[in-house]
Amino acid sequence: MKILKLTLPILFMFLACNKKQNSEKDIVTADAMEILPPMAMADIKNNVIEKAKKEEINNSQPLKVIYTANIKYQILDLDASETKIRQLVKKMGGYVSNSSQIKENSQKRIELNIRIPVAHFDDFLKGTETESIFTDFKNINSEDVSEEFYDNEIRIKSKKVAFEKYISLLKMAKNVKEILEVEQQIRVIQEEIEAKEGRQKFLNNQVAFSTVNLNLYQVLATENAPDLPFYIKIWQEFKAGANFFIGICIGLFYWIPFILTLIAIYFGIRFWRKKNI
Repeated sequence: MKILKLTLPILFMFLACNKKQNSEKDIVTADAMEILPPMAMADIKNNVIEKAKKEEINNSQPLKVIYTANIKYQILDLDASETKIRQLVKKMGGYVSNSSQIKENSQKRIELNIRIPVAHFDDFLKGTETESIFTDFKNINSEDVSEEFYDNEIRIKSKKVAFEKYISLLKMAKNVKEILEVEQQIRVIQEEIEAKEGRQKFLNNQVAFSTVNLNLYQVLATENAPDLPFYIKIWQEFKAGANFFIGICIGLFYWIPFILTLIAIYFGIRFWRKKNI
């Protein structure tokens, strides 16, 4: 009986410790395992992160897809079509992130970089198509970033677990060296968390707003220049002749050094001959 009384408390303590260790295994992930010191990794299994990933991704998560459209239309009236498209962008809750206008001899065009809520992506493309009289090209691309997005979510959670673990270790540090080492790891983890959270925000924005690169151009009518009056033609020819004469005069200055050199050589030879006769 005495032996039983002594054994039961020890058994209960063992079960409690084992339960606590199992609960810690479930919340610590592989990212934390990679950076935690050996004393904090003793009871962590290598397959924890893989199990967490499978459970997270297989839990009917919505797809994260980025849509991008590259379109070039010929239109009848560039200014009118641009106004209508900008109104359509505003109506559908989007915005123009960048625009540029170019005018050439035979055409003028505008390039618009537009962000449209993904829910209105198809409707917006149909709306712009009504302004087109000819389609040069229309390419729509989709990029599934679900794996990267949900993988980042898991890694952010695991790094936060590691961060909390290091905060606990910091309180247990016994000397300056240990404090500095733990603080260095805390800074590294914090930077990694911020980087991945920044990437998540970028992916969220790209998924929420589709990108439309829209190139619109209008072909301009070319007309022959009207015939100039007689006196204007005379004046233009006079200016052309005057410019030609001025050009010749300026060109003479280019040859003056050579001419002077030749003259000096000629008189030098004559002087030498006279002296030797």
